[in-house]
Amino acid sequence: MNTYLRAIGFSGVRSNAQLRPVLDHILNDPETKILMCEGEEAKGYFTQSFGDNIGIKSYVEYQGEGPEREEYYFPYADSKTLTIDGSCEVERKGDMNALLGMCEDSGLPISLIFFVSNAMEYISRSHRGPVKVTGAYITGLCTEGKVLLPVRSTVMQRQLAGVVASKQAGLVEAAKDGDEKAMETLAMDDMRLTEEVAGRIDKEDIYSLIDTYFMPSGMESDRYSIFGQITLVEQLENILTGEDLWRLTLKCNGLDFTVVINQKDLLGQPAPGLRFKGDVWLQGILRF
Repeated sequence: MNTYLRAIGFSGVRSNAQLRPVLDHILNDPETKILMCEGEEAKGYFTQSFGDNIGIKSYVEYQGEGPEREEYYFPYADSKTLTIDGSCEVERKGDMNALLGMCEDSGLPISLIFFVSNAMEYISRSHRGPVKVTGAYITGLCTEGKVLLPVRSTVMQRQLAGVVASKQAGLVEAAKDGDEKAMETLAMDDMRLTEEVAGRIDKEDIYSLIDTYFMPSGMESDRYSIFGQITLVEQLENILTGEDLWRLTLKCNGLDFTVVINQKDLLGQPAPGLRFKGDVWLQGILRF
């Protein structure tokens, strides 16, 4: 069972058997179908929405006139916020008929990897020739999060932080391209930052020293631990279960993306200017 179902309002589902009536409804009477045919075989997504840009997608396969076979399903939460404005690589996710997107030019020192929720569109385009991905709209589904107060700062300090972040992103990109001077500068900056944190950590809370972070979490490549500033707050409702959700737009390490979380799983009241901390499963819509 996908553990992130509760993020879109299915917190009462504890097993596949409990979700079976919903999945059967999606298979028998889906809101939309996106299928690709190859001879006698057809495969693709059956989709049912349960709110504003949230729902469940079920991947199925047909063989001849035989019944459809459900291989997997996943909760989705589509975003309208462009996170990546640039090229992304796409590769298969393990032995699943699913895809992962990977972006090297996100401005992060690590690759940004996410589950591709419009995989059938990419596969269909790839059959007609090379596919050029020009960006991605990314959402993080979260099952546990916290709202934290912001760090007090002046306008000048915030402007300076933006300049430093832009310079840091440029150094990261240069280092990825093999620039040894950029590598040395980043190494010196890391040493200086480590010394500064070590001198302050005994007297100050860690979240007053760190304003934002974005780092891998766990064994799965598309799971991340994030900490960023909330820029927009929206309330959603799962129209089937009646559960209330939050959709938050975040600024995190220079990236803009959305997070969807069940209201009962968020500690604190979100508002623009406050900060959000949580572990997320990233999924995204590729832009062509």
